[in-house]
Amino acid sequence: MRKITKIILISFSLIIVVSVFRPVPIVSESKALSESGIVTGIYSNKGNGIIFMMKTTKRKFYINKGLENRLELNHLRKN
Repeated sequence: MRKITKIILISFSLIIVVSVFRPVPIVSESKALSESGIVTGIYSNKGNGIIFMMKTTKRKFYINKGLENRLELNHLRKN
């Protein structure tokens, strides 16, 4: 009985680890969101991403690893 419990726990743990650490999918240009409007705020998060807030929608727009790809918050905020 203990052996079966260990196998089940290890299998469940592996499934969780694989699902959490999978890579972020790359979105093709045809499937990407495109929206125009007035940007009201630009922020960064702990993961080096950049978040844009727009005036016309409550939706937040995210650039994954934007700071790692040499985008600068001060420069984005000025323009």
